This record gives sequence, C-alpha cells and structure tokens, in this order.
Amino acid sequence: MPTIHSHSFVLESPEHSAALACWLAKQLSGQDLVLLEGELGAGKSFFASALVHALGVAESVPVTSPTFALMNEYHGRIPIVHADVYRLADPDELFELGLLEKLEAGAVAIVEWGNLIRSSCEHSYLNVFLEILGPDRRRAILAAEGSRPEAIVEAAKAMDIVELR
Repeated sequence: MPTIHSHSFVLESPEHSAALACWLAKQLSGQDLVLLEGELGAGKSFFASALVHALGVAESVPVTSPTFALMNEYHGRIPIVHADVYRLADPDELFELGLLEKLEAGAVAIVEWGNLIRSSCEHSYLNVFLEILGPDRRRAILAAEGSRPEAIVEAAKAMDIVELR
C-alpha cells in the first residue's frame, strides 16, 4: 500500500488562509500544478488569489475566479496560470486549452474545482482541499500525487501552525 502524503491545517481566519497560501508560494516552482477543491464558499477563489499575489503578482492586479474565461495568466516571479473547470462540460477541455503546455513551459498552474480533472491528469499535483468549519474557519488538507508535491507536503508537516499566524 503506498504511503499517503497529506497534512492538514485548521485555519482560524481568512488571514490564516492567506498565510498558508504565502507559505505555499515559497515552495512552488515552475511546472507545479495545484488543484483546489472544496464545496461552494469553501474559499477556493480566495486561496487562489492569495497564492497568485504571493507568487509575485502586484496586489493592485485583481485576481478573480476565471469561471467564464476558463483560464487567466499572470506574471509574477514565474508565469502563473489560474484556471476554473466548474463550467466545462468535459474537464479534459482544460488540457485542450493548453494547460499542460504552459506547465511544461515553466508556469505554475492553479486549478479551481481540480477534483474534476484529477482522474484524467497525468501530471503530478498538489491537491489543496478546503473544508468549511465555520463562518471564517477552514480546514486545509494538502495531499500529494508525485514526488515533487510529496516534498511540499513533507515540508508542511514540519511546519507548526503557529508559523502561519
């Protein structure tokens, strides 16, 4: 049975969610794929926005969910692709739009509703599952598929939640 690489954090506020995104941005490099998952209102778009800004996109640049555009591109310390597959009839359309090519060219990709493409994804990924615990409280579960994301999860295990505050 394979080792499951996962770790969870209880995030007491939106500021803690942003702090986790900031920490994660420091771990990410080109060709990393982050799949965001959780029910409506769990904070996927908020987390994605915090992550994009932490990757070096100016705070003055609005980062909104690309629900209708499907994919937005940003330029921070590395290229960033932010996608949303919620509206796609066939989630594989995201790959047809060139997501893998952008990853291979060195971008970080952040995909909201990533659970919809997980089964057809042949690229390693870090899954960030956000669970609602209360009005401002969330549980963030980081889970890895692949060696690079596993290293990120192992680094998260070594970090104390106090470091997010």
